[in-house]
Amino acid sequence: MKRAFAFVLAVVLLAFFCASCTGKVQEYSDVGDYGQLFQVNELLCGLGCSLLFPLASEEDFNDTVAFVEKISDSEGAEKYPSDEAYWSMVKPPLIDGLQVQNFYLRWSIGFVGSARAECIVSVQYDASSFELEKHRIASIRGTAPIVYDTTSFQYPAYVTALDLYGHTNQYALLDKENCVIHYVHFQIVDMENLKIKKDLLPIEYGETDGQSYYIFE
Repeated sequence: MKRAFAFVLAVVLLAFFCASCTGKVQEYSDVGDYGQLFQVNELLCGLGCSLLFPLASEEDFNDTVAFVEKISDSEGAEKYPSDEAYWSMVKPPLIDGLQVQNFYLRWSIGFVGSARAECIVSVQYDASSFELEKHRIASIRGTAPIVYDTTSFQYPAYVTALDLYGHTNQYALLDKENCVIHYVHFQIVDMENLKIKKDLLPIEYGETDGQSYYIFE
């Protein structure tokens, strides 16, 4: 009887602890907090964040290289490109020194450990830097190349993850007229709760269960 009571008590306390650790919203809009994006282990496309988005630090990129080389060497693992020339070509710029127009990150941990999250960082480039960054992004690949999409968004986009029904979306929007690139990531967030402006979302987001893909599978 005592053992049964102890077991029930342990389950109740565990449930209480889990509940207390979930749901708390973390919200950032100061560029000085940009590095928080790379600290959220529950981001479903963390590898994509490390390659698509500007870097918070050199260490973030070194960790990404080490991780990809490790899984590429694993028996039976899908092969990711991981030679030195590739890493040199796709290495993102550091956020320090970039002209950031807008930054917003919000996330909260769900009961089973996944995160509801959204992030946008909009960067103003000069014409030559814009073209260089576009070329860098276009070179990203996982187990498949990054997808160039001119129909799903109001701007041309390079997409690493797309799910119009609301699971995980990650892409870079190219505003060529203003030399601005919008780097966007959001997952498990209902349309009505998103803070990201509607013109930066997929055109049919929340209205269809159409195509979906993730290039790092």
